[in-house]
Amino acid sequence: MTPAEFKTKWARFSGKESSAYQEHFNDLCRMLGVPTPVEADPTGNDSFCFQKRVAKDAELFDFDAAGNAEPANRQRGFADVWKRDCFGWEYKGPGEDLEKAYQQLLRYRESLLNPPLLIVCDFHRYIVRTNFNGAVQETHSFTNAEVDSPAALRVLRAALTNPETLRPRETTADVTEKLARKIGALALSLQKREAIELVSARTRREHYVGQKKNLRIARFLNRLVFCFFAEDTGLLPENIFAEVCAAGVKDPKLFAEMLEDLFRCMAKGGRFGAHKIRHFNGHLFEDSTVFELTPEEIGELAAASAADWQCIRPAIMGTLFERALDDSQRSQLGAHYTSEEDIRTLVEPVLMAPLRREWQEIRRDLAPLLLKGKAKNAARDQLAVFQKKVAGVIVLDPACGSGNFLYIALQLLLALEKQIITAAAQIGFTFTPEVNVQQLRAIEINPYAYELAQVSVQIGSLQWRRDNGFDNDRTPVLQNLDGFENKDALLNETFRKKPKNLKAAQAEEHGREDELFKTYTERAWPACDVIVGNPPFLGGKMLRRELGDAYVDALFENFDGRVRSEADLCCYWFEKARQQIEDNKCSRAGLLATQGIRGGANRDVLKRIKDTGGIFFAESDRAWILAGANVHVSMIGFDNGAEKTRTLDGKSVAEIHANLAAACADITAARRLAQNLDLAFMGDTKGGAF
Repeated sequence: MTPAEFKTKWARFSGKESSAYQEHFNDLCRMLGVPTPVEADPTGNDSFCFQKRVAKDAELFDFDAAGNAEPANRQRGFADVWKRDCFGWEYKGPGEDLEKAYQQLLRYRESLLNPPLLIVCDFHRYIVRTNFNGAVQETHSFTNAEVDSPAALRVLRAALTNPETLRPRETTADVTEKLARKIGALALSLQKREAIELVSARTRREHYVGQKKNLRIARFLNRLVFCFFAEDTGLLPENIFAEVCAAGVKDPKLFAEMLEDLFRCMAKGGRFGAHKIRHFNGHLFEDSTVFELTPEEIGELAAASAADWQCIRPAIMGTLFERALDDSQRSQLGAHYTSEEDIRTLVEPVLMAPLRREWQEIRRDLAPLLLKGKAKNAARDQLAVFQKKVAGVIVLDPACGSGNFLYIALQLLLALEKQIITAAAQIGFTFTPEVNVQQLRAIEINPYAYELAQVSVQIGSLQWRRDNGFDNDRTPVLQNLDGFENKDALLNETFRKKPKNLKAAQAEEHGREDELFKTYTERAWPACDVIVGNPPFLGGKMLRRELGDAYVDALFENFDGRVRSEADLCCYWFEKARQQIEDNKCSRAGLLATQGIRGGANRDVLKRIKDTGGIFFAESDRAWILAGANVHVSMIGFDNGAEKTRTLDGKSVAEIHANLAAACADITAARRLAQNLDLAFMGDTKGGAF
């Protein structure tokens, strides 16, 4: 069949999808000179077929009463056409909603083995979307009238024979880095113009004003980032930001006024010119402050808005953005960063392992009942209870940075909930998603990172719903993140009046030139189910130089008897997490540490964890990316001793000792030999130029 014959035949078609889609696809194969599904795969279900049977997302009922896999006779979905490692193809009747067909493909693409292309067609229109892991999504669309064009024929032939030729050249990481550079450059320009002290200030008042303005800049930039994402994903009208930039590029004051109006409108919903704006809320737009930009900066923003923001990776956006803002890290902007897979290595066993075990048990319990056609309402109730449990899990990161660990935790909870929703659909019930960003808690001292973390998890949640076939039609679009705090995770800092008997020398020692002086108390962490995160790495000998005498003295005072003064900074997070578990304010924790936590003063915090609970997971020596450099860390998961499954360096073990070893002899209990008393042991200590 020639392209002209194909085009002519199907231009006249106006019937039902079910009556003609197989003939249409066979004609397409003949036009392209490739075998039809039956010719290529006579078995009909191995590699290339019509009506590819799929269980939408994950299988639920795949065990019989004895625990054996049972026959595939349950309610399932079908992909109209499927070719292994090439595509999933869904048809609709002429003029029907192709977006709905695409959502269907998204719901069961895992069962189709994640094909690199997702294709929808209504006989008159073709939309081919790429689905390559780690690459930006590209869309190729054309009509039946254009099917004989070189571009359309190239895409169709590639889909059926060599989809790799359609792989986008740019990765999602490339795009994210490029956009982080643009926003980072604007941030630096604003910082310079506003003359903000980022690291320190001479007086508390200057520091307070600087931090407040710093926070306002961070929120302003994150509103821009979110707007770019919202515009490219249909949450805002198309090209609305380009219109604002075009109108204001020659009049910066007008640009600021229009942008402020847009932000104000997004806070509550309403009209912006001829556009109807949805209600966004979520704290992000409750403050509509806008900084007046230069014409050059407005031009840069216009260029940034023209990029494709829908595929940015929230898990690395914050890291790259932070590097762009920090002089000492800017050279590392394009360097390696911690991957999502690395973060999952810790989050999966700490957060997800108990939930996955329970889910497996539910599947086994329900399978025999449903095979007999009984107890569907009971099954629904059991699924509903488990969904509520997953949607009620509270996750805290007490040093959240730009939100990477929280973003991954949310993705994993959402994916598990999707399996529950799919299971309910298989027995005829409709569940709506309940897992959301309000299950997250965070503490972060850096105002930029604090703002970035909130935007990262909000965008990540919206992306996940879109990419998995769920709509984002809720109102408001964003949810408030009341559990995020811009504070020091270890100590409360307060200022109070100087006592009359406080000498001037003492006041000067506290860094005070006025009538106030600083006091510290230990900060309480919010209750949660799981703690995960990557506390700051700072050696015990570096504490005073980096944090100052007053802060370190307060740290030693508040943690006296719990953390030794020689210990690394991250050890304080381990102790606080241990205390949360002992106080029944948390069930499990998983934190990163320097390798040094296995010995010396650091190891004492792990001994305390062992005294009041147990270590159930550890990676004793793992490569990690820190500020673009490759370092080695230890990962540690611990609880109150309830977890009986223990894994060390990927292997099942009976016990994990405080030195992160599983040897039968616990060397952490070793004591000094009496014969060594009164003998010198200290080696050389560098004290000057070397």
